[in-house]
Amino acid sequence: LTYHGFRFVEINVTNSGVRPAAAMLTALHFHSGVALRTHAHFNSTTLNRMQHLAVSAQQSNLQTIPTDCDQRDERLGWMGDASLSSESMALNFEMAPFFSWWVRHVVLPEQRAGALPDVVPFVRYGGRPADVSWSAALPSVAHAVCDVYGDTETYREAASAIAALVDEVGVEARAGLGKMRTPYGDWCPPPARMGKGQGRKPSPPLTS
Repeated sequence: LTYHGFRFVEINVTNSGVRPAAAMLTALHFHSGVALRTHAHFNSTTLNRMQHLAVSAQQSNLQTIPTDCDQRDERLGWMGDASLSSESMALNFEMAPFFSWWVRHVVLPEQRAGALPDVVPFVRYGGRPADVSWSAALPSVAHAVCDVYGDTETYREAASAIAALVDEVGVEARAGLGKMRTPYGDWCPPPARMGKGQGRKPSPPLTS
């Protein structure tokens, strides 16, 4: 049993004698049961649509853990996405229990292996120690929970792990910025020509 995010669906009924109809398909939008916290309405149709898409995209990536995308191998707890989206998710949804639970699971691999991985839970992909932008998810999420909800307990529970992370990044930096772990760079640089895939990535140690 699995799930797939999608934009388009193809129905192949070649030589079946079946005439496809929209009623044959049911799309199910499911996600972790976090309540919507913010109801934003603008005088601009474009801004309203953008907010709707942002909320829907975030819901699609709340699958017990905060995932990257809802398709392919991105259906994992990639930390870079949680780091970038933690504040907006905390504003849009009641994320305190979700994030507090997840932070505990981020702290566990650091305690066991001495460094954070790129993906939590650490399965299939990513590396350890994490890209410095990806590991920033730990302080980013703890701060979002504290700043938006006033929850200081999550910060306290993660304090030693955050301190260890800062020390680790400091050791990397003292060895030279060019030696810091930044394997992903600007993860999706725009192409030089539309439709030609990703553009050139910046030189290390520039990151997204």
